[in-house]
Amino acid sequence: MFRKKAIQPLTEARTPVTRFGGAVDHIATITGILILGLGVTQLVSPVLAAPLTGIAPGTGAEILAVQWVVLGGLLAVGGIIRTRVVTIFAAEFVMISAVAALAVTLFNQLDLVPLLVHGAMAFLALVSSGFARLTDKADLKRELRLMREEASLGRESGAHSTMENGDA
Repeated sequence: MFRKKAIQPLTEARTPVTRFGGAVDHIATITGILILGLGVTQLVSPVLAAPLTGIAPGTGAEILAVQWVVLGGLLAVGGIIRTRVVTIFAAEFVMISAVAALAVTLFNQLDLVPLLVHGAMAFLALVSSGFARLTDKADLKRELRLMREEASLGRESGAHSTMENGDA
């Protein structure tokens, strides 16, 4: 009367999802390495980096350099291991830091090179963050579509197996 139905395992192994957007990860890695390099230069030789950054040697310059090293490292690692969440996080904080440094440099001095350096940092961070967000959104949509297809195939194969067994 009451027959237990055996749970049948999925016959198809789940195919690994391939991630696209390698160029986005390369852009994030290059941006991270550039920012990391600028931060290390600011830490090791603040006198050498002062004409580029417009920041005089001191405690504030060291704090900003450490921030650039950490965030540039995160951005580079996020790009290398293709972790878009880390890439987005680091890129947005680099962007905030660069825009703040750009504003301070703009109000304190009108040298062109520091303005270009901070503007380029902010622009590259914006590009990295934006592209990483778009690619991550496309990957999530693709994964959702694949999971829906797998679920519909599972329902169809489950319906066919119950019809063949005479359970319907």
